[in-house]
Amino acid sequence: VALQLGSRQNFDLAPLRAELLRVLKTADVQVIEIENPLAASSPRTADDPPRIRLFPLYPITPSIDLLITTAGYNAFHESVFGGIPTVFVPNQAAEMDDQHLRARYAEAAGLGLTLTLADTPRTEEVLARGMSPGFAENVKTRSARLPAPEGASAAARLIKEFLISVRTDQPLADRLPR
Repeated sequence: VALQLGSRQNFDLAPLRAELLRVLKTADVQVIEIENPLAASSPRTADDPPRIRLFPLYPITPSIDLLITTAGYNAFHESVFGGIPTVFVPNQAAEMDDQHLRARYAEAAGLGLTLTLADTPRTEEVLARGMSPGFAENVKTRSARLPAPEGASAAARLIKEFLISVRTDQPLADRLPR
C-alpha cells in the first residue's frame, strides 16, 4: 500500500494519516509513504513506514496494490487512467479545486473510493473495501473501458479552428476582441 497525502501545505490530514497508519499496521500489508517533493519534511517516528520523495508516481504504480492519495488533478488522472486501485483523500482547503467532487466521481464510476477527513471513523471500512479481492479487478476493468485521453489533439484542433477563423490581411492584435 502506497500512502501519498500531498504537500501538507494548506490542509491538515494528520489525524486521518494517523488513523490510516493504525489500520494498515493491523493488516498484512507492506506500507510505503511517498512524500511529495513540495512537502516540508516532517518528523519521523519509529512506527512510521519507510518514506521516499517522488513525483510523479506513475513509474512505480505497477508495484502498488492500493494507493491512498489526494484527489489532485495529477494523482487523480494517474490513478483513473492507469487503473490503479485508489482511495482518494481529497484536500478540502478552500483555495483548492473541488477534489471532493473528483473523488466522489471516481467512487460513483467504480474507479476508486473516497475517504475524507470527516470520514476518519470509517477508515477501517473503506480500507477493507479497497483491499478486497474484487476491488482492484473492478477498477482495472472499468479503467480499461475509458476512452483514451486526447487533450493535446483537442487543443490543437481548437487552435487550428481559431487560426483559420482569423483574417490575415491585418495584424492579429487588431482582429482580436478586447
